Amino acid sequence: MRRISLIFSLFLLISCTHNEIDRGIYFWKSNFKLSDIEKDFVSKHNITKIYIKYFDVDIDANIGKPIPLATLSFNEKPTKAYQIIPTVFITNRSLQKLNKPDIEELANKICQRIIDMNSHFGIEDIIEIQIDCDWTATTQKKYFLLLQNIRKNNYLEDKILSATIRLHQVKYMDETGIPPVDRGLLMCYNISNIKDFNVRNSIFDIREAEKYTDNLSDYKIPLDIALPVYSWGVVFGAQKFKMIINNISLKELENTENFEQVNYNYYKAVKRIKINGYQIDKNEIIRFENSAMEDVIKFSEKIKLNSKNFTVSLFHLDEKTINNMKNNEAEKIYKSFN
Repeated sequence: MRRISLIFSLFLLISCTHNEIDRGIYFWKSNFKLSDIEKDFVSKHNITKIYIKYFDVDIDANIGKPIPLATLSFNEKPTKAYQIIPTVFITNRSLQKLNKPDIEELANKICQRIIDMNSHFGIEDIIEIQIDCDWTATTQKKYFLLLQNIRKNNYLEDKILSATIRLHQVKYMDETGIPPVDRGLLMCYNISNIKDFNVRNSIFDIREAEKYTDNLSDYKIPLDIALPVYSWGVVFGAQKFKMIINNISLKELENTENFEQVNYNYYKAVKRIKINGYQIDKNEIIRFENSAMEDVIKFSEKIKLNSKNFTVSLFHLDEKTINNMKNNEAEKIYKSFN
């Protein structure tokens, strides 16, 4: 009898310490159609959730008010192999221009656009809606009121409402506030100011990231987490930010016919050229930034969230991103939370 009791106690201990983890990934392109490589990646890593950006909320130039814009096209219907999480990106300038009397109307437009898209493309069984916005102290009240109005919409009655949370918003939660949603998604990328010429890597810097994670257990809503696996080139002219070039390769920048390496990850154009359709003028500098996978994995192994049940997601699903990963790095990130 005592042996059975000990075994049962051990089972309870293991059950209490085991994390229940779902695997997710973001899809952040304008047309939903997965390549064979992307489909294989989702299947191979047992990904059960895809957070798809349905549309942006930004200021319409004609009416000067924020409305749903840049709506996603579905060039293929998602399968039942994974859940779709409709995700809406709201620009902070939209909130700045948003008048309080218009907040309920905008919330209804957001929900209706999601409903219409799901109906048009035959997408069913939605269990969660996510709102992505980097709100500030000056837009916090309007943003939180917008979330409250989305939350009370009939469409959300049986669904989870989640919101993205930046690392600094956790660190300074007393100042930034905690959004009125069911769950938060901790974004562990785009940590530093991308427009600062002297920032070495704005996507992910483990030294910066670790400064913001000492009080995660105090956050008042359960947190999921997203980690970066992408790269890009940040273009500067006279040390002033010009643009981002997605999916640029280090091999292109190391071509000495076009670029001269001037620092660790800074490359100066030696002549006027085009990369991925973008014009780069002579002497402009491209800062190559990537997700240093060794550091991302190390960070994943150390971070402790405030819930035992959560989703670990990667940003983002793209064939070129997948091809740049090696040594089963994605699987190492997912498994580091078990």
